[in-house]
Amino acid sequence: METLLLVLALSLDAFVASIAYGTNGIKIPFKSIIIIDLICAFFLMVSLLLGNLIGEILPNKFNIIISFLILISIGIYYLFESFVKSYLKGRKGKNGKLKLK
Repeated sequence: METLLLVLALSLDAFVASIAYGTNGIKIPFKSIIIIDLICAFFLMVSLLLGNLIGEILPNKFNIIISFLILISIGIYYLFESFVKSYLKGRKGKNGKLKLK
């Protein structure tokens, strides 16, 4: 079930990215699309295989803790990045240059 949800999430992500490219008028050559698809499929396969392998070796509670730590770290990173960007955006002068005290 987790595998199906992962594949569904990645497919939905690729679909939304494709819509964004299309609405911005960005054209990607067919050969590049095939290469991108092959690379994404390869990394999906490797991540699923490694996940199953690690899931058999480590206890389930440890996997849940590791997953939580990874996701919370990503969330904190993006939250911090957003705060820094908005802070720097507010510090720009009228000429577009960053003002430092």
